[in-house]
Amino acid sequence: MRPDLFRTALGLAAAAALAACTAGGTPVSGTIAVDALTAEAGNLSVGGTTTLPDDACLLTQLMINGTLAPDWPTDCVTPAQGAWRQTVALGAKGQPPALLPGEKYELLVWLRDHPEVGSRRPVELGGPTPQP
Repeated sequence: MRPDLFRTALGLAAAAALAACTAGGTPVSGTIAVDALTAEAGNLSVGGTTTLPDDACLLTQLMINGTLAPDWPTDCVTPAQGAWRQTVALGAKGQPPALLPGEKYELLVWLRDHPEVGSRRPVELGGPTPQP
């Protein structure tokens, strides 16, 4: 067999095996809540609570007027004892230089590879808006 065909066949077999494991695997469950969003001293701090284990990898994304915030960090946020927190320097790496009154902000947080385990929360500059 040609090496390129062998690599393709091996890749397809691995993908099929992974898909079979994922499809029949145990569903992931847990909750993630956004409890705080504060902007001060050139930083944006977000945080909340979760029922996920301490080794979970949470990802966040800030939306500004329905658009992804530019260059938002893609690092895992690891919870500790049911709480998680992330601080992002405003104006660094293409981030917005400041949060502006009148803009619509929303924070998304989810478990890596499992977007069904997550939360969307509209926020105001003083903190999250009450949920209905």
